[in-house]
Amino acid sequence: MKKNMLGMLGFLSLGLLFGGFTTVNAAETDFASCVKQDECVLESDVTINSTITLENDLILDLNGHKITANISNQNTAAFETSYKLTIKDTKGNGMIDASNSYGIMAYEGGTLILDSGEIKALNSPFSGNNTNGDMNFIVNGGTLTSIQGAAIYMPGQVNLEINDGTLNGGINVRMGQITINGGKIINNNPINTDSIDEYYDYNGNVWFSNALTVFGGTYTSENTEYGNSLNMVINGGTFESSNGNALTIYALGKVKQDINVTINGGTFNGKEMSVAVENPESLKLEDANYTKVVNEPNVVITSGTFNSNIESLVQDGYKVVENNGVYNVEPNLVISTSDNNVVMESEKPLPNDYQLVVEEKDLTDTTETVISDTQKLIIDSLKEYNVNFGDTEILATYDINVYNGAEIVKIEGTDKYKISINLDENLLSKYAYVKVAYINEDGKVESIYDATVENGIVSFETTHLSTYSIIGYNVELTSVAVENPSTNDNVLAYAIIGTISLIGLAGAAVYLKRHNYNKGAVE
Repeated sequence: MKKNMLGMLGFLSLGLLFGGFTTVNAAETDFASCVKQDECVLESDVTINSTITLENDLILDLNGHKITANISNQNTAAFETSYKLTIKDTKGNGMIDASNSYGIMAYEGGTLILDSGEIKALNSPFSGNNTNGDMNFIVNGGTLTSIQGAAIYMPGQVNLEINDGTLNGGINVRMGQITINGGKIINNNPINTDSIDEYYDYNGNVWFSNALTVFGGTYTSENTEYGNSLNMVINGGTFESSNGNALTIYALGKVKQDINVTINGGTFNGKEMSVAVENPESLKLEDANYTKVVNEPNVVITSGTFNSNIESLVQDGYKVVENNGVYNVEPNLVISTSDNNVVMESEKPLPNDYQLVVEEKDLTDTTETVISDTQKLIIDSLKEYNVNFGDTEILATYDINVYNGAEIVKIEGTDKYKISINLDENLLSKYAYVKVAYINEDGKVESIYDATVENGIVSFETTHLSTYSIIGYNVELTSVAVENPSTNDNVLAYAIIGTISLIGLAGAAVYLKRHNYNKGAVE
C-alpha cells in the first residue's frame, strides 16, 4: 500500500511538471501566497497595505473582484516587478485601485501586460523608473485610468505596444521602441498640468495635457542596443485631448537623441493642434540653464485623420485633403495635368511637383503601319483561332510624359501606372474590342496592352511612358480545325498506349513487392 501511494505521488508530481502552470484561487487571507504561483485567480476582494514585489512571472485574474491598495507613499507603487505580469479579468468589473500611489511599476526589463480589467492609480497605472533599468508595456484591452499624470509613463527603454483598450490620462514617453495599432488614448484631465519652462529639467513623471507626449532629449539610457532612441510607429487608434494636443513631440536639446515618429493611421483630435513639434526656441527656453544640443525629430505621416492642418509635417509624395475642418493625409498617386481627358495613377506615392503633360498626335502618315502591326500582334497572341478583322480604327493617339519643372522624368522599371483616357462613347460603341498600342520612336508598334472600357473611359496599365494609340476593332474568331487520325493511326496509337500501360503495371507490381518485403524486414 505504501508503495502504491508513493507511485501515485510521483504520478501527480509529473502531472504538475508537465501540465503547465499552477493555479491558486485566492481570498484575502492567502493573497500573498497566491501571487507566488504561476496564476492567481481572485475569489474575493483584496486589500493590500504595502508594495508587493513579485518574484516570478504571474497571470493575475481579477475574476470580477477588486484589489484596493492602501499605500501611504504616493511615490511608490502597489506592485512592482522585474518579471512578466499579465492582468486579466474573466468575469468583468475587476479592478486594481491604487488611488493613493502608482499602480504597477516595471524595472530591470520587467513586462506589464493588460488584457482586460481596469487599473486605476493616482499617478500612473503603468510606469517605470529610468534609474532602475528597462521596462516593457503591452495593452491588449481593458482600461488604464490615471487621476493625475499619464496612464502610461515610460521614461526608459524598451518596448511599448498598444493594440486595444482605453488609456485615460494619455501616454508620456521619453524613449523606447513603440508600436500603437489601436485603442483610445484620451487625456481630458486638467489636474496639475505641468508647464515645460518649470519642469523640462525634472527627472521624473511630468504631467502633460496632451494625449500622447514625446518628452525627448531629456537624458540618456544605459541600454546598449537602443541607447536613448525613440522609434514610434502609429498604425491606428484614437488620440484625443480637450486641454492639449493629440500628439506633441518635445525636442528639448539637453542631450542628443534620435527621435523617429511614423504615423500610418489613426485619428488625432486636440484642443488647438492635432500634432505639434516643439524645440527650445519655440518653447522660449533660451534663458533656461541647459546644454543645447540640436535634435531634429524625424516625423513621417503617410495616413490618418487630423482636426488641424498638419501640411507642414507631411512629406513629399503625400497630400492633405481637407473636408469641413477634417484633414486627411493621403498618398499622392494621381499626377496633376491640365488635360482633364487623361489621368495617370501610380501604385506608389509620387513627388507632389510632378506634372503630367499630354499632347494629342496625328498619325496620318503611319496609320496603316500602326493598324497592321497591331493586327499582327493580336494574331500572334491568338494562334488557336483563325482571325478575320473587320473595321479597325485608331481612335486617338497621345504623347504622355511626366515633367519635373522643365525636365522629363524617366518613367520605366517595374512600378505600374494606370492611364485612363476619356473618349467619345459613340465612337467607342462602334467597336467590339479596344487595345492600346505602344508606339516607339520609329513609329512602329512595340507592344499592345489590354484595355478596359467603362462609361467612355479607356484604361490600361503600363510601366513606362511614351506614345500610345487607342485602337478599336471588330473581329471574327473561329477555332483552328484539328484533323482526326486515320483508322491505322488509331490502331497504332491504341497499341502504343496498351504497351505503355502494361509496362506501367509491371513496374508497379515490382515496386509493391519490394516495398512489402522491405517493410516486413524492418518490422
